[in-house]
Amino acid sequence: MVGKAMLGALATMTFAMVVHADGFGTLLQPLNHSAPAGGSFKQRFWVNSTFSGGRAGAPVLLIVGGEMSVTEWISIVGGQVFPLAEAHNATIVALEHRGFGLSVLQGGDASDLFALRADQAAEDVAGLRRHAVVSGLSAPDAKWLAFGCSYSGMVAAFSGQLRQSDGSHVLDGVVASSAPLVAQTEFVDYTTNVATAFGDAAAGGSAACASGVSAALAAATGLVSGGASGWERLAGAWGLCAAPGSVSDAQWAWRFAAEYVLGYMVVQESRGYGIPFVCSNVLRPGVAPLEGLGQALSAYAGGSCSDVGTVAGYVAELRNVTAGPADFARQYTWLKCTTLGWLHACGSADGCGVEGSLPLSLLQGLCRDAFGLEPAQQSAGGAALNARFGGTAPPGRSDGRVQYVLGGADPWRALGADAGRGGFVPPVVEVEGGWHCSDMDVVSDRTPGPVLAARAAVAATVARWLR
Repeated sequence: MVGKAMLGALATMTFAMVVHADGFGTLLQPLNHSAPAGGSFKQRFWVNSTFSGGRAGAPVLLIVGGEMSVTEWISIVGGQVFPLAEAHNATIVALEHRGFGLSVLQGGDASDLFALRADQAAEDVAGLRRHAVVSGLSAPDAKWLAFGCSYSGMVAAFSGQLRQSDGSHVLDGVVASSAPLVAQTEFVDYTTNVATAFGDAAAGGSAACASGVSAALAAATGLVSGGASGWERLAGAWGLCAAPGSVSDAQWAWRFAAEYVLGYMVVQESRGYGIPFVCSNVLRPGVAPLEGLGQALSAYAGGSCSDVGTVAGYVAELRNVTAGPADFARQYTWLKCTTLGWLHACGSADGCGVEGSLPLSLLQGLCRDAFGLEPAQQSAGGAALNARFGGTAPPGRSDGRVQYVLGGADPWRALGADAGRGGFVPPVVEVEGGWHCSDMDVVSDRTPGPVLAARAAVAATVARWLR
């Protein structure tokens, strides 16, 4: 990881067209690849030629950036990419997602967020490869393989469909881990899938744990609708810094636990948290599931109270156009509100089994209040993205050179590659008990066998592509 002081220095440097030494560079990208004359922005990329020695003909392993600074994304995806680069004497390149980190769009204010789109991010990958060839960073015939996880896996998979001017594909292969491929305004499966993941024995869960998590969320829902006294009890049970002051803020607190903390702990297996940790708290003898979940939330907060904030406070945060490079909530929420959807609404009518816990109207209202987007506008962008790239049945790679990896305990797999949709039969590596992006995580002594097997399968695929 590069320190903040070094990042500040690098941000002020002027880079030559040829970047052979390890470090950051920038290239000009159109705000809209379909209308290049409509303005441009400086996009940051990072090069590491440790394993290739700067050889232009070396294969390039591209880390496709996601919804945060590229330095953060390198740490997420690099756990798989660095060993592969060493094995194949490859150059590592990481591309920062437009609008995040230091790759700010013109002015960085709300009027420029129109250029923050997933399809444009996919086109940026093609622009980077063209720049690499022109600058001498990469030979025209060098092979380029892209890696992405979660949202960046979606961008990588979509980039894999694009072609160069000679008709060849921009990318010679793509590894997309836990990639949600379809834009969907109301992602009702998310919370249900989170609770189900805690029942996955291969991931360290159990049926009793899944029931306990569901019972805890259901009990919290009852407190959400219980008025001031219910909100006070919820704050006490979950260790909130302040009791919610309204139904919407109580629903916001419920969202904090169900969407962020539980969802995040599902992806922390290699770091000592994860499903077994939550289960040990929810199933603690003599403690009700509601309070047991609260103990897990307290651990997530480092033993202090959990400051979940308010809906109005979050809207104010999203309206702040002076956010720094490390801030990403505004940009990612914009992507969700305008294109991706993935609004984790949940209620009994949706199959979550808990009435009124997180209504879609609350989240759509957030998009409206923060960005002025009405529900119809929120769904139109997603429909266009699905129409262009095919959703969970993306066309355009009959050669099978897009390798998907799906974890059995991953709440996002409902939006991933699925052979049952559209007749599409993708190459998929299934990871028994695997969490979100588990194959790209750093290997530790806690990494289970199925994840190691998935990494080996991906490594074999990469070796075949590079041969």
